[in-house]
Amino acid sequence: MFTFLRMGNTALKFNAKILMVIFAMFLGLCIASAIAVVTARVPGAGSKGMVLVVQVLQNGIAFFLPAVLCAWLFTRRPWHDLRYDVAPTWTAVAVVVVMYVVSIPAMNYLVDWNAHISFPAGMSGVEHTLRHYEDVAQQATTGLLKGNSLPMMLAMVMVVGVITAIGEETFFRGSLLGLCIDRPINRHVAVIGIGVLFSAFHMQFFGFVPRMVLGMWLGYLMVWTRSLWVPIMAHALNNSMVVIAYYLAEHGLLQLEVFNKLGVPAAGHFPVLALCSALAVAALCVWAGRLLDRQPV
Repeated sequence: MFTFLRMGNTALKFNAKILMVIFAMFLGLCIASAIAVVTARVPGAGSKGMVLVVQVLQNGIAFFLPAVLCAWLFTRRPWHDLRYDVAPTWTAVAVVVVMYVVSIPAMNYLVDWNAHISFPAGMSGVEHTLRHYEDVAQQATTGLLKGNSLPMMLAMVMVVGVITAIGEETFFRGSLLGLCIDRPINRHVAVIGIGVLFSAFHMQFFGFVPRMVLGMWLGYLMVWTRSLWVPIMAHALNNSMVVIAYYLAEHGLLQLEVFNKLGVPAAGHFPVLALCSALAVAALCVWAGRLLDRQPV
């Protein structure tokens, strides 16, 4: 039935595959949303444990399964096409950790800048609506991250960090970016485009730019290493650090406000630390690209 996807015009195949993957994701998202509505009526639906269970189901149905099923339909080699069959090297792991740590001041500054963007006076209503939705989402996230015991914090790391990273990376980097690389499309255009799509999907305007940059970084990691495990690890590290930071702050082991403001200058001051961080990350990207880049497998 789907043999036309493995023969014929290359451009037609590419367009059909991209559309099929996106359609499968939206179909999975509809199913996941329906499950969320049903489970919301179950006793104890508001508990953190139930929220995590629903999040696992949503992530699997909306992202992981569509990507795997489409890859299987396209070539019958889903794990190869999604780059799951290339093991990460210790060098790649070290590069991810170093780049993440070095980027913290620059990312903090970018997050703060994006959060304080103001709309023109004529669009104040739009700005108010967008901020309201983001405030509601932030309150829900904060409520989920606060007041956790050690076992619950570890469960959060597993779900919010690891499982979410696996699902989203399988779809955005493994499936969409993988198809673009195989086309082949200019890899910089592909990485940036998928990064924009990745950020847009989260529907948070006042966090759009830093999330887009994160998506681009994850994309380049996949392009350089040809292994999906590397961006999965980077994504999991980024998400898990948020969970761990909240836990440490609640136990007096970390000043969350100080950590989040690292790289954000006082009003009227030049962001020296953020600029140094950004330049260091740029240099690391050039170096990492030469160190990790490998031929297609």
